[in-house]
Amino acid sequence: MADDPAGRAADVLRGYLACGDAGTLDDLGTWLHDDVVVHPSGGGPPYSGVPEAALTWAEAHEGLGSLRHEVHDVVAQRLPDGDDRVVARVRVSGTHDGAFLGLDPTGRPLAVDQGLFARVSQGRITELWEITDTGQALQQLGVVGVDQPLTPGPRPAGQPEPSEPVESPAATPTEPPDL
Repeated sequence: MADDPAGRAADVLRGYLACGDAGTLDDLGTWLHDDVVVHPSGGGPPYSGVPEAALTWAEAHEGLGSLRHEVHDVVAQRLPDGDDRVVARVRVSGTHDGAFLGLDPTGRPLAVDQGLFARVSQGRITELWEITDTGQALQQLGVVGVDQPLTPGPRPAGQPEPSEPVESPAATPTEPPDL
């Protein structure tokens, strides 16, 4: 482990990911506080506790064979209350060979970017936020066409513009509420 406290916190996040990737889910408590709160990607409600985290990892392994998290960048800092904040840019990969994200297996490889933000206290993660490029995942799994824009702005050269814009209820003008 690193000599500085924030460096040790970064090692905790790396250890958590390695434990999950290895499927040694009984050991997650080494890296996660008993009452850990996880804020998952995709807007789902937060869940808490090591058993719920283990269940999430098990579901990911069922859906993505050879699941792997490759850490590219880590930044850690000591917070005023003595805890540490760790931020990591991660590449998640695997093969979609089981039900995943509510989708039947496609057999396709998947490699997407993920951002992780963790609060570490006394050597274990107490809170974790996940941000995953779900749009990129859906494109790779064939759910969303590669020509489907996932962000606003100009299209890359050679990619056609989308055929028809989709009107959403939020785009319909409404009167401001009376205050």
